[in-house]
Amino acid sequence: MTIASRFTALLLVCLGLNVVSLFAQHSKSNIIVILTDDAGYADFGFQSNKLIPTPNINLLQQNGVTFSQAYVTAPNCSPSRAGLLTGKYQQRFGHEYNLHNARPVPGISRDSLGLPLSQQLIPQYLKKLGYTTGAIGKWHLGTEKYYHPMQRGFDSFFGTLQGSSYYLTGQAKEIINGYHKVNPESLSYLTDVFGDKAVQFIQQQNGPFFLYLAFNAPHVPLQAKKEYLDLYKKKFNTPERATNAAMTRSIDDNVGKVINVLKQKGIWEQTLIVFSNDNGGPIDNNGGNGSNNAPLRGAKVMLYEGGIRAPMIIHWPAVIKGKRKSGQVVSSLDWLPTFLAIAGEKNNMKNLDGINILELLKKEQAPVPRDMYWRQGKVGAVRSGSWKLVYFDKNVRQPELYNLKKDPGETTNLFLKQPAIANQLLEKYTQWQQQLSPPLWTGGPPNEQVLKMYDKIFVPKN
Repeated sequence: MTIASRFTALLLVCLGLNVVSLFAQHSKSNIIVILTDDAGYADFGFQSNKLIPTPNINLLQQNGVTFSQAYVTAPNCSPSRAGLLTGKYQQRFGHEYNLHNARPVPGISRDSLGLPLSQQLIPQYLKKLGYTTGAIGKWHLGTEKYYHPMQRGFDSFFGTLQGSSYYLTGQAKEIINGYHKVNPESLSYLTDVFGDKAVQFIQQQNGPFFLYLAFNAPHVPLQAKKEYLDLYKKKFNTPERATNAAMTRSIDDNVGKVINVLKQKGIWEQTLIVFSNDNGGPIDNNGGNGSNNAPLRGAKVMLYEGGIRAPMIIHWPAVIKGKRKSGQVVSSLDWLPTFLAIAGEKNNMKNLDGINILELLKKEQAPVPRDMYWRQGKVGAVRSGSWKLVYFDKNVRQPELYNLKKDPGETTNLFLKQPAIANQLLEKYTQWQQQLSPPLWTGGPPNEQVLKMYDKIFVPKN
């Protein structure tokens, strides 16, 4: 072999090694969480509501798993987001109540109204594993500078720190880009702005990324684009329902933008997308937005299924082949440990409450029973297998017991008919409560108002 040919061979080997190195560097799957706000359980096309077409969201089913028994950790915005971003029951660190109308408990400063700085979030974990991280949309985990998303592991942020925002041009006055306020006159319809910013973020990435795209729609105030509102006024009986449908249509448009840019960049196959909602849709006397939680009982702020069971798809063409449905009980707590497993982390999951569901995504599996817990004020719940106990503090009312396999609408209370099962779940709930921290604040509607909502839904039969 001549010197020239040896040099050429060596060069090709080096180039090959560099290609392998680059491939290894960028072979981690991208991760996108798309979250809606106060949507009803039945308000997307993949949940069998044909009146609100969501073709782009439905497309996520094509190579995805749709979960029929997916849960969030709280029946309202801020604590639910605290649970999903930490992978822990938020009651463990005092983030039990919503930040809306938050009132610190005695001895706690108002400066402490936010997701405690002691907690590590999804982006903080993933940054250490080579991911670029971005947050777009609603935060609602504290407004002080030290709670800002870019102080909590995100490389960039565009959205609102508040719990809600207006949508129309000139009215979205709480939007910031990084740390800087955005002129509301420069913004188009807010859901479209968030979608456009998501596209820009994805276009700028050359390596693995994590995007938290938290739409604030269809949370009140009910404001929709005129062309969609005119369309749906003819299809629904109430203006609230028509506006909700129009806002949902805009969400779907912007999910489509995300899908298109992923395909254009050639990273559609390698990108895992989680689509879900933060809690159940609210009923009319609690900021109602025309949402529909059928066939579930209850709504936002309640621990019946309508308040805590969420629509959920995980789409990942590189791993999930074809459309699948799963009856496995899963939780937003599971997202962090699963993301860590995807990113190659094996040793950082010990203190998390969620479980790694990566193997479930890879292949169909029979559902495995697991225990899950909720608490907010004087009301709590535990699910163990098919059984669910709704717990009320003493002197409030008797606990309620449901067999969700036979009765997903929670219509028949079996507490008196199944005392052994009821006592078993009461013991589980009591043991779980002993692990929790006291709330740092109270917020949202008072306990008394929430309890009246439980009564108003209907008193189930014994």
